[in-house]
Amino acid sequence: MLISIIIPIYNVEKYLSQCLDSVINQTYKNLEIICVNDASTDNSLQILKEYAKKDNRIKIIENNKNLGVGLSRNKGIDKASGTYIHFLDPDDWIINENTYTELIEHLQKTNNLDLLYFKYLNYFSENEIKPQEYKNKNIINKILNPIEDVEVFDNWDRYVWSRLYRKDLLISNKIYFKNYISLSDVEFAALTYTNCNKLMYIDKTYIMYRRRQNSLSTTALTSLDSLIQQYYNNKKMYDNLPNNIKYKLLGFYFALVKIILEE
Repeated sequence: MLISIIIPIYNVEKYLSQCLDSVINQTYKNLEIICVNDASTDNSLQILKEYAKKDNRIKIIENNKNLGVGLSRNKGIDKASGTYIHFLDPDDWIINENTYTELIEHLQKTNNLDLLYFKYLNYFSENEIKPQEYKNKNIINKILNPIEDVEVFDNWDRYVWSRLYRKDLLISNKIYFKNYISLSDVEFAALTYTNCNKLMYIDKTYIMYRRRQNSLSTTALTSLDSLIQQYYNNKKMYDNLPNNIKYKLLGFYFALVKIILEE
C-alpha cells in the first residue's frame, strides 16, 4: 500500500534535513514523498534537490510564487498517487522509524478506514517537551462514525499532520484547503470529519510538533477574521448537522477564539 507524504516547504533550511531524514529512514519503504517548495528564498530548494538525488521517492513541486501552506498542500493532494495521504510540516519530524509500518498494520486490520488518528509531542525546546493526551480514552482503538458517535469530537483537533487520510475521502468530497490567511486547517479538519464514515484513534505517538513562534502565526485579529470566514463559508453544512455534532464543532471554534484572545 502506497502512502503519499506531502510536505509544504517555505524557508526552513534550519529544520528541513531533520524532517526529511525522519521520512526516508522509515522501515516502511512504499512511500511517495511530495515536497512542495513554496518559492523559498533560503537554501531549502537546494537541500531538497540534494535529497532527491539520493532518494528517488522524493518528488519536488516548485511554486513560481509564494502560495501559502494550504494551497501548496493542495498541489500535493493532486499529485499524490497513494491510497493514503499524510501531511507533514517541514519543521516537524517523525520520532519512530517504524511509524508507517505500524500505521499500515492498523489499516490492514480495520479495512479501509477514512481517517487514522495518532498522537504527537509538543516540542518547545530540548528541555521542554509536552505530550498530547486524548480527552476521551474510552474511544481508543474503536472504529467510529463521527455523525453517529459524537464522542469522536472529544479528541478532535485541527492539526492535519496527526492523522492519515484515505485519498478517496478527499477527492470524492472535493476537500481541499482554502486560501485563508491563517488557520485553514480548522475548516479542513471539520470537513474531513463530517464526511468520513470510519475513523480510529490509536494510542501511539509518532510526530514531534515543533512549537515555533511566528512560524505561521498572524495577528489575533487576522486569525479571528479567518475563523469567522470559515464558519460562514460552511454555515449551510453546520445547519444541516445534528445539533449534538454542530455544538461540538462550534464549541471547538469558540475554544480557539478564547485561545487567540488570551495569547
